[in-house]
Amino acid sequence: LSPAPRKRAGGGRNRELTRTTFRMLVGLGTSVAANAAPLVITELAYPPHRVALTSLFNCMWYTGSIAAAWTTFGCFRIDNSWAWRLPSLIQGVPSAAQVSLLFFSPESPRWLYSRGRKDQALQTLAYYHGDGDEYVIVTFFIALESIR
Repeated sequence: LSPAPRKRAGGGRNRELTRTTFRMLVGLGTSVAANAAPLVITELAYPPHRVALTSLFNCMWYTGSIAAAWTTFGCFRIDNSWAWRLPSLIQGVPSAAQVSLLFFSPESPRWLYSRGRKDQALQTLAYYHGDGDEYVIVTFFIALESIR
């Protein structure tokens, strides 16, 4: 005699739709983070620290990918819908932290300048690169305007 087959939690189609939707939601910011974050780090990091911080971002990206893969592998044998929910939730925590910290980060000086907000771009650059001294940055802007 063989035991009766176990029913899995959740319906088939609805479960797949939920899983796919949640994975799309978790991965929504991947392309934005992969393209925009290194540029903002490069623009705002103090020049002697720029290379280290950009390299650290690139290394941590792959470290996170390896941790996510092992988390998914570790949940592979869970016999219900938590097999995909748990890795998705764990991988969503750093994303939620990143989104919440986004409100505290300054806007890109390049973006500010392209939108005509030159004074705010100057203040941002002076704060992060000129030790609060706008003279060095004003010289840079004058050189930039002469190129245009």
